[in-house]
Amino acid sequence: MAEEREQKEEDASMIDALSSLGWIEEKDLEEEAPLSEEEKLTEQLNLFLKQNKQLNEEISKLKEENESLKIASDALFQEKEKALQLTNETNSTIEDVLQIVVQKDEVINELESKIKLLSEATIMDSETSNSIESKEQEIETLKSQLGDKNQQIQEFDFSSKEKNQTIQDQSIKINELNNL
Repeated sequence: MAEEREQKEEDASMIDALSSLGWIEEKDLEEEAPLSEEEKLTEQLNLFLKQNKQLNEEISKLKEENESLKIASDALFQEKEKALQLTNETNSTIEDVLQIVVQKDEVINELESKIKLLSEATIMDSETSNSIESKEQEIETLKSQLGDKNQQIQEFDFSSKEKNQTIQDQSIKINELNNL
């Protein structure tokens, strides 16, 4: 009797253990005749063999999943390494571009300074050109005035010669008259 109770408790604990693994005990609608000890052991052995086979299949599946996850992990690690390398290359490229931008800014600042100087020089040249044009106009005006003055001088000179001739003629006449 104690042995049967122990057997039932053992069976119940196995059923609980198997239930926790997802196995459900099949119960026949009919009450089975009591099994001999050898039959019970054979039945338990068959059950354990079946469970062992199922557990081995699960272990095999888990190993496959583990291997698949390992391959995926390796692939992700390689992608991470590539991404890090690309990031480093990109950072290096960005630093190079920033250096070039700084150099270009310096060149632009120098060119802006030169443009400012040239602009100032152009303004001065323009003012100088305007001043030269103004002076040239003054020179032309003065030349024109000089031409007018030369004309007047020539007219005065001619008039003076005529008057001198007249005076000379009259002096001769006076001398002739005086001699008479």
